Parts: sequence; C-alpha cells; structure tokens
Amino acid sequence: MENMAKSTGQKKVKTRSIVTGLLLSLSLLFILNLVSLFLFYRLDFSKGKIHTLSKTSKTLVRKLEDNVVVKVYLSKNLPADYSVLARYARDLLSEYKLYGKNRFRFELVSQTNEDEFRGQATRDNIFAQRVMILEDDQQTVRDIFMGFAFEYKGNRERINLTKEIEGRLEYEITSILRRLTQAALPRVTVFEDSLYSPSYYKYFEHHTTQNYNIIPTNLNAPVMASEVMIFPGVIDSLSQLQLYNLDQYIMHGGKVLFLQDRVMGLVQYGRADVIDSNLFDLLEHYGIEIKPNMVLDQTCAPINMSQRSGIFTIDVPMPYPPIPMLEGMKSSVVTKGLSDIIIYMGSEININTGKPDLEITPLLKTSAASGIMDGPVFDIIPEKFMGDKVMSTLTHPPLTMAAHYKGTFTSYFADRPEIAETEGFTPKTETGEIIVVSDSDLIRDFIVSASGANMMFVLNAIDYLLKDVSLNEVRSRTIPNSPLDITRWLYRRNIDAQTTASIEPRIRQFVKLVNLLLPSLLLVVMGLVMLFRLRKSRRAIQAGYNDIPVEAPPETSNNGDEQL
Repeated sequence: MENMAKSTGQKKVKTRSIVTGLLLSLSLLFILNLVSLFLFYRLDFSKGKIHTLSKTSKTLVRKLEDNVVVKVYLSKNLPADYSVLARYARDLLSEYKLYGKNRFRFELVSQTNEDEFRGQATRDNIFAQRVMILEDDQQTVRDIFMGFAFEYKGNRERINLTKEIEGRLEYEITSILRRLTQAALPRVTVFEDSLYSPSYYKYFEHHTTQNYNIIPTNLNAPVMASEVMIFPGVIDSLSQLQLYNLDQYIMHGGKVLFLQDRVMGLVQYGRADVIDSNLFDLLEHYGIEIKPNMVLDQTCAPINMSQRSGIFTIDVPMPYPPIPMLEGMKSSVVTKGLSDIIIYMGSEININTGKPDLEITPLLKTSAASGIMDGPVFDIIPEKFMGDKVMSTLTHPPLTMAAHYKGTFTSYFADRPEIAETEGFTPKTETGEIIVVSDSDLIRDFIVSASGANMMFVLNAIDYLLKDVSLNEVRSRTIPNSPLDITRWLYRRNIDAQTTASIEPRIRQFVKLVNLLLPSLLLVVMGLVMLFRLRKSRRAIQAGYNDIPVEAPPETSNNGDEQL
C-alpha cells in the first residue's frame, strides 16, 4: 500500500509539472510571436555580417519616395547550390521589405504556365542559364531562370542571379535602388589616349557606366565638366597642351585618380623596362613620387609553371613575387574590408616628400616580407623566383603602392610667364585631392577577372573623391573567399614541384573526406552528449521524487472503527 501511494503521488506531481511546463512554453511562444510583430532583430554571426543589411541599405530603402516592386524569377527544381543562392536572395529581399515598410515589396512570378513564365522572364531581360542537373541518376542539361526585375516610377532595372554575383548581391540591389532613386548620375571624366582600347576594359566600363555618367577626354581641350577624372596611365609623354589641360583641371578643383605604371613588362617576355614620361615630372612637382623600381612580395598571385613529372608535363601554380596581392588599410574608408587586391608589376610610392602642406595617407601596402628590384631593366623570368633563394631575401618592411594626397598643389606652369599670364590661368589650389596607384593594369580585364576587389577599390576611390561614400561599406560586404591553396601551403614548407604534383591530389582527397565526415561525426557526438545529459537529469529528478515522504493511510480495526 505504501509503495502504491508513493507511485500515485509521483505521477500526480509529474503530471502537474508537465502541464505547467507546457502552459508556460505556449505562453512564452505566444508572447514572443506577439513581440516579433513590432520588434525585429537578427543575430548574424557570419564573417562580415553578410546576412544583415548595412546601414546604407537600410537608410536608402527607408527613404523611398514611391513604391518599388520587384518581380522574382526562380525556376522550379533548382540544383542544390543554386537553391542556396535562391534562399539567400529571398532572405535578402525580405530584409529590404522589412526596412522599406510599404514602399518595398516583391512577388514571386507564377510558374503555372511554363511558356508564359519564360516569355515574361525574357521580356524583363532575365536570361536563361544552362546548368547540369542530376535526374533519375543521370546528368541532364536544363535552362533555369533566376533574377529580379525592379520597377520604380516607371523606370526599370534587372539583376540576373549567377554564382559570381552571390558574394555582392546586396551591393547590386542597393546600387540599383540608388540609380532608380537618383535624378542624375554623377559625372566622371575618363582620359582616353590613342592606346586606350575598350576591349581591354570591359569590366571597368561596365561598372563605371552603371554608377556614373562617363565623359571621355583626350585632354586636347579643357576639362570642366566633372569633379573627378580617372587617368588610366600612359607609356609615353603627353603633349604640352594635354599636360596644361590636366594641370589646370587640378588647379580648378578637379580631383584625379591616377593609375600609372612606372615600370612596364609582361610575364611571358620575362623583362620589364622603366617608363619615361613627362607625367612623372608633373606629379613630382606636386610632391608625388613613383620610384623607378619594382616591388616584390611573398604574398603574391600565382602563375602557372610547366613542370616535368615523369613523361608528362603539367602546369603547376607557383607564387610570383612581382604580382603582389595586397590587403586594404583598415583605417581608410576607401580600402577597409578589401583584400586580395592585385598589383601587376607596380612600383614603390615615396610618401616622405617633405611637403608640409600635403596630407598623405597610404591606401595600399605590401606585407612585411617585401623586396625591391631596381632597374632600369628588370629580369622577371619566372624561373628566377622558384625555390627559396629569392623568397628568403624578401624581408623589407611594408611598401606603399597607393596613396591619397590632399592639400595645396602649385601649378606646373606657374614659373613660366608666357603661360602664367594668360587669361584664365590658375596658379594654385589649396583644396586639391589626388589618389595615385602605381599600376595601370589595376582595371584591365585580365586582372579584374582574377580579383573583383580591384574594381571595388577603384569605385570606392571615385566615390571618396566625389564625397559620397554611401556605397563603400556595401561594396566591402562580400562573402569571404577563403580558398584552400594546397600548392602555396606546400611551397612554404619547401616541398619541391615534383613532390607537390604527386602528393597534392592525395591531400585534396583527404580534405574532401574530412569535410564530408566531420560534420556528421560532430552531430553524432553532440547527440550522445545531449542524451547523456538528459538521462543524468532524469535520474536526478527520479531520485528527488523517491525522497518525497508519502503519508500512509490510517489503520482501521477489524470492525471498521478507526484505531486511536
């Protein structure tokens, strides 16, 4: 009887605990849902906070004057990696909708009729992407549509979602909203001499025309139509007229982004030479010196080198110090958050000019394992940099390869009376601003295609000179690229090329297996730990119930009367 009464008491206590806990959980869930209707907050632990809108994007979408409607085109049965991109894109649009209130909305385009869906996508300039899909254990090719079509006050823009755009999707959306809401794009001049070929600058022209009203000039006439000029470099001297118009553009308050080589060469030729131009005389007059040398860095881009492996010849990527990969200065809004900026055979910029009226800020520096190669002729044969012989000599402190100059500039022609006395001549500016990068290849297609950070840096620099840095933060908010560079890892451990070629596939396979099995193993371990803790908790509760005293029922006599 005593055991039965104790069991009955334990069941009642347990039932009351379960009911109480259930009611409390339901109440808490109801309150949280009620609060979430009025308050929103997201915990984002990703690197760079890429899943949370930046302040710039929030401010822009909050200030919409009219409705923005976004039509979302997403095909059915997307491949796994494209499904992840589609989910990320929908989440990002939901963020814009949240902060845009009633001014921003998006809708999924119906796919009830496949032909109508395709036709509507084509009319909105959303193109088909051909991808490989696994169906019924077979690889099939299918066309998919992924994109956004924006409409605002009768103006239209669109984004085609591709794997390449995934890391900068917020930047693309915010850029479109900015273009749709601006009355006019800022005007930017681009110097184009006889050697400028648009076929080399497709990425550059695409991005600049999307963000600015581009005005080309050859400097044979005065330039007064814009606040900023992009100068993509020369390999020879300018005419006196060109030099004068460039000088007076700066004296009248124009700001210039100079992308100018001091050394010109190509890897395949194995040689580089110093450029001789009167442009450097102009820059040195302003207090800007690009030294006639070549900067080397252990942190550099790789190039493919042919190596013998038995009877075969294979291409092995090897580090090439004349092509440094730089990380932006965190102290500057132009370069903060940018990394892997490629400089193709650049030179050192001397920032110790001794001009007190100039404020000089370094923007790009090499690593602490750098070096300098002096000219005038440079031997850059790739084989020269193989092995540890040259690398071990790269111990120079960081070298400046891009800098911002602000302050007083005196005209290059101020001491020439025949020019200084002409009408409209301006001898000095006290509010001059110039950004110099010792590499004109920075914006060429073969470099920009290898590192999108180069184009982001140039756009940031232009916006900084325009005094509009609203998009600079958004551009740096990209999905971090952290590739597993096994070749470089082996090279730093002094493994020769032939051994690298033989063991790299095995290391790569091992890493794949670890990435495949480790997450599952961690889940199993976590499950076992939680199970152990749950059982331990249950035993502790059971022990507590067993210690609860249970009163025995009163004893009765044989005739049914209670015993006193």
